[in-house]
Amino acid sequence: MMHSLMLLTLVILMSQCKAIAEDKQQEYWPKLYFRKGETAYLPCIPQGDANAYFWKKGDTFGSSEDVASILHGIPDDSSNGKKGKYVIFENGTLAISSVTSEDEGRYFCRIVSESNECYASLTVDLIVDLEASFLTIEECSPRPSCTLFSSLHSKLNLTCTAYSVPPLTTLRWFNGTKEISSGVPVTKEENKDLSFKLSQVIEVTYGIPSSLSCKATDIQNHEKTVHVQLETLEVSQCQSPVVAVAISVVLVIICIVAVAISVSKAMMLRKEKQDLEKGQKDSKVPLQNKEQQKRIDELQNEKSELKEEIIQMKEVNQNLQSEHSLLKKKYEDQEQERLEIAEIKGQHGKVQDLNQQLQSKYEELKSKHAKTEEVYNELLGAFLKLKRTLETSQRKYRSLEMKNLDKVTLSCRISPRATTSKELIEGDRTLQYGETSYQFGQLHSKETSQEAIFKSLESLIQNAIDGENVFVFAVGGSSTGKTFTMYGEAGGSKRNQGLVPRALDRIFKQKEKLEKIGFKVNIKARYIHVCRGTGKGKEKYSLTSPTKPNLKCTEETYSFENDTKLSIKIFQISSIKDALTLLEGETSLRQMKGKSDQENVEKLHGIFQVTVETIEKSATFSTGNLSFVIVRGFEALRESFKKPDKYSTNLSHYLAPFVQGDKCRGVLIAHITPDKFQESKTHLDELNKIKAEAMQ
Repeated sequence: MMHSLMLLTLVILMSQCKAIAEDKQQEYWPKLYFRKGETAYLPCIPQGDANAYFWKKGDTFGSSEDVASILHGIPDDSSNGKKGKYVIFENGTLAISSVTSEDEGRYFCRIVSESNECYASLTVDLIVDLEASFLTIEECSPRPSCTLFSSLHSKLNLTCTAYSVPPLTTLRWFNGTKEISSGVPVTKEENKDLSFKLSQVIEVTYGIPSSLSCKATDIQNHEKTVHVQLETLEVSQCQSPVVAVAISVVLVIICIVAVAISVSKAMMLRKEKQDLEKGQKDSKVPLQNKEQQKRIDELQNEKSELKEEIIQMKEVNQNLQSEHSLLKKKYEDQEQERLEIAEIKGQHGKVQDLNQQLQSKYEELKSKHAKTEEVYNELLGAFLKLKRTLETSQRKYRSLEMKNLDKVTLSCRISPRATTSKELIEGDRTLQYGETSYQFGQLHSKETSQEAIFKSLESLIQNAIDGENVFVFAVGGSSTGKTFTMYGEAGGSKRNQGLVPRALDRIFKQKEKLEKIGFKVNIKARYIHVCRGTGKGKEKYSLTSPTKPNLKCTEETYSFENDTKLSIKIFQISSIKDALTLLEGETSLRQMKGKSDQENVEKLHGIFQVTVETIEKSATFSTGNLSFVIVRGFEALRESFKKPDKYSTNLSHYLAPFVQGDKCRGVLIAHITPDKFQESKTHLDELNKIKAEAMQ
């Protein structure tokens, strides 16, 4: 209906294009109302033989911005950034899709023809929906509808209020289906969002129970309704103990008055009887009058009836007093309960307020914690990055230090089980055999502990963790302590642990440290034994790799002379427990003697190798190898530092990548027994030659 009126107005205005063109300052243009999300169709008010229509939006025509235009029937929306928002038709009508609050305002339509040019404007506003409004009867607050109790013939004022309703909404009162508010004024207040507040007050005189309703209806006949039920206020419906007590008091007073009247009447009858008896006595004349006698009998009967009534009234009075006491007790109990409820409500309100304060404080602290945690994570990330940078710098420094050292260092350990010899003179780092003197990087006497030997190699082990190739060779004759130096005593105490278990312990501690600052560290290990057959015929060499322990592993295949191939297991170890399990397997392999498949086999050399791979952000940061080698014989040792080829021992073919090159450093630990003077002297001479050859 509203749109019909608007369009009718527009038709009238459309016929006045000439007047509009002459007076461009006209301010009385219509308003069109649309709901949010609707498509708004704005007709161009000026009409005629137009060649072009131009739509603009703004407070005034001069300051408005272009929205859309159509030239000779061809739309041109290049002036509008919101492509698809506006559509203009051939007759100049502008369509605005999905209307929002941003589309509210004044729109100007200008037409241009060969003989004329004029423009007019209209205003677009949004209206609220009745569904979003709120309707209530004020006397029912805080509920919108309720039941009210009233005495007969009493007058009531009922107020119906509608909040945030659309324009042109009506407000009416009904008793059943009959309207009772005809002619009653409605107060109306406009809100900033173009909605309204309506209020209507009616006066009703209560007669019988009735159901009243208040209805709000918009222009599209959408309705909202609230109800009030009027009921009679009876004593039986009154829930107040005070009223009950008052009624009881009135009944008691009525009973007392009735008793007083009965007593007074009985006294009068008694007096009348006494007067009659006195009259008879004075006259000494027998009562012969039957009427008087009848009257006396009647009075006697009335007296008896009055006595019974008095007794009954006393019983009623006692019952009423008892009921009064019960009601009074009930009232006192209810009053106490009401006070307790009020106190509980007060405490509940305080608890709710406190809870809201705590909730608000919690949200505030939660927000601060989130910000603090974010800052902490940023600082932690920067700190870890700095620690990784520091680790990189320290590695470079240690690498430079390593380059300044000899590629091969010669150390010597005097067998702990050897007896002393007068021909051997020990110095700080020298040994004197007769007139021959030998110089060492480290000299370990028979009293030197396993821990002291490990400490002398700590820097080399750290270089392997940093990504270098490091080797430790234990060289010497039989029963000189090579295996004890490398592995310690099988099942022995921690004090007698060898270099290999101590190095593994150090590697895993360093792994934990690196992973705390953001690196990932993978550790792999392998061990190989080189054996030689001692049976008849041509000697054959073989490499033995274990099948146990039961750890995750991969295999690498190596080819040797006589087309011999060996698959070497590379074990992935993630903890020191895995490492110790691996060492147990190595010990079992090393100690195999007298087995059927080991008969006539001589163990020559043993290799235990650890690879440490450091990863940063999914990229390999460094890869280092630490090789512990037990060697019997000098030829195999010498060949390890030469160009790899198919040598008879097969040892150099495998070890060459780990002991040759610029990034390889290591130590040769000579094991000697002073009581075997000539053998020890020969070993030291050979080792010095091998060291000199390796340094070239």
